Amino acid sequence: MARKDETSLTLVHQTVLDGIGRIQAALESGQDAAKSAVTNELRLMRQNLRENGDKLAGAGRDIQLAMKADLESELRNVAEQVAALHQKIEALAAVPAVPVTALPDSAAASRPELPVVADTAGGAPAGLGLPAGSIPGPRPAADDTGDAHPDPADEAETAQPPRQEAPADLAELLRAAVRDELGPLRDAVAGQQQEIAQIRTALEQLATQPPAAHEPETGSWAAEVTGAIDALGKVVTEQITGLRQELLQPAEPDHEEGPEAAPDAPPRATEEHGRLLQEAARISRAELVCHRDTWDFIVGRADGHPHFRTPAELAVDQDERVTAAVSGRSLIAALITLWETQHAASPASAEWALATSLYARIQDGLSKLAREGSTVRIALDDRAPTAAPPPGLEDAGAPESEVGSDRAEPATEGPAAEESPDTGSVATVDPDTAGPGTGREGDESDE
Repeated sequence: MARKDETSLTLVHQTVLDGIGRIQAALESGQDAAKSAVTNELRLMRQNLRENGDKLAGAGRDIQLAMKADLESELRNVAEQVAALHQKIEALAAVPAVPVTALPDSAAASRPELPVVADTAGGAPAGLGLPAGSIPGPRPAADDTGDAHPDPADEAETAQPPRQEAPADLAELLRAAVRDELGPLRDAVAGQQQEIAQIRTALEQLATQPPAAHEPETGSWAAEVTGAIDALGKVVTEQITGLRQELLQPAEPDHEEGPEAAPDAPPRATEEHGRLLQEAARISRAELVCHRDTWDFIVGRADGHPHFRTPAELAVDQDERVTAAVSGRSLIAALITLWETQHAASPASAEWALATSLYARIQDGLSKLAREGSTVRIALDDRAPTAAPPPGLEDAGAPESEVGSDRAEPATEGPAAEESPDTGSVATVDPDTAGPGTGREGDESDE
């Protein structure tokens, strides 16, 4: 009946291990799927951001081009108006001086008489301000052969009134009148030139500023879109960061505490650790006696190591103590993972305590190895009695010599040794390197 119970427990334990493996595989596939989904979402988000940025940049360029075209049109209109004004000014400046001709006799008869002051020399009257040549002199004497009384009509037809030049003050008056007429036009041209300078300054500012600086509506809309994109990016970044942290955390269903952050590089092994691994390499087969939970902790840590092999059979007694037969290779893997765990976990944590205690207990068991002895048996439980192994492992082959794991000396004079007085741990040695004289003789007994 006890053997059936042990077989059932073994099957249950194996089923649990298989279930743990399937769960780990499912977790890995879930992590891969989540990473793929996050990568796809990030790619789509980058594409959307790039498209929105291109749209905003295109809208800004279109606005700049439209405003530039409007300003260029205004500048062309102003230039045309200025050119027309220059043409008018040049036309006015090219007007010749108006000549002043002598008035006819009829006009002279109707003109009021001016006071005449006779010249003392009997010449022309003074005070009119006209040149001397403009005053007609006495008629010349008629030719003796000519008619003494010529026809007045013929004289009127042939006689041309003399032309007189305008005085200097009249030209100055005309220039002043032109200046008065062109004054408002000059002011208008100066104002337009000032506006052109302002427009040129505005164009230079537009060329150096983004569209939002000179287009309030477009700038506010672009600011809102940019703010929304930034907020969305922050939210997505936080979610991705949290998801990445969750994905990077190792799956540890056996522990209540959260996983410790793995160091950037594994701790450097010491010489003592290297010697301990060499001692474990001398062993072909060892038996670990511990509680089921302790065994699950060891398997959970060492299962990922390439040199660890889970035993095909486990012996479980009524106190939930497991006796597992492991090879020296698996023992090396367990020591390496326990070493890394105790140096990676924070002090005073459950993982640190378990890893440190188990590493020290295995180290104590392997420190008393000798070339003569039987199978190494390490009890990871201070309550473990010094009894024979469970019935499932009775055919392991060799009687065991018991050596305390703390202060007992290795057995050198027989197949049996004394029990450890303080811990009850048992460590017996049967390395493959033993000579032909190291037989497995005697039977272990707790009587």
